[in-house]
Amino acid sequence: MLSEIPGSAAEAPSQLIANHGAIEVAWSLPRSAPLGWMVVGHPHPLFGGAMSNKVTSTLASAAAEMGWLALRFNFRGVGRSDGQHDGGRAETDDYLALAAALRAHLPTLPSVYAGFSFGGFVALRAAEQVPPTGVLTVAPPLTKYVDLPTPTVPSVPWWTLHGLDDDVVCVADNEAALVNANPPPHWVRVAGTGHFFHGQLAVIKSTTREFIEHLAI
Repeated sequence: MLSEIPGSAAEAPSQLIANHGAIEVAWSLPRSAPLGWMVVGHPHPLFGGAMSNKVTSTLASAAAEMGWLALRFNFRGVGRSDGQHDGGRAETDDYLALAAALRAHLPTLPSVYAGFSFGGFVALRAAEQVPPTGVLTVAPPLTKYVDLPTPTVPSVPWWTLHGLDDDVVCVADNEAALVNANPPPHWVRVAGTGHFFHGQLAVIKSTTREFIEHLAI
């Protein structure tokens, strides 16, 4: 799938090949050799989600500013990615395939599975199968908009951001779904913001930086 890690944006391929066809990708590259790597999933494809989403882009750019390589991608059927939406099943396979490609080229570096909304749900599903160093999610729908069971709580550090005024994925629903989680996630609850973090992207950037610093401790 991946012959080499790009050294610059000009060298970065815009598509990678998976079992079902092409996956459209976008790279956020550090200024020097990466200190870690992150895969970032985007919101629900059936509601207009794509890797160009501003929350998804902010997660990736914040990682690159910390010296990490970040890879965003379009889920099946979005943009120039082949295939059809599969409710999170095949999307998890594609997430894991991209993570495996990065892990094969950067095997000694720490890794983060990240995602916003549906992309966060898929990141959690991927972490069930092949755990990364850490998981970072933004408002993942644990019980809504998905017809799959709530993912198992990761055994690795998991931070999750959620706007307290989120009217798409209610924070109380996620809290209820995780009431018996052991260990529980580290919650970052943000007052005065909804699902898409309008005007609050700085919180996502600062939390991403703090999470990466936490993993380095």
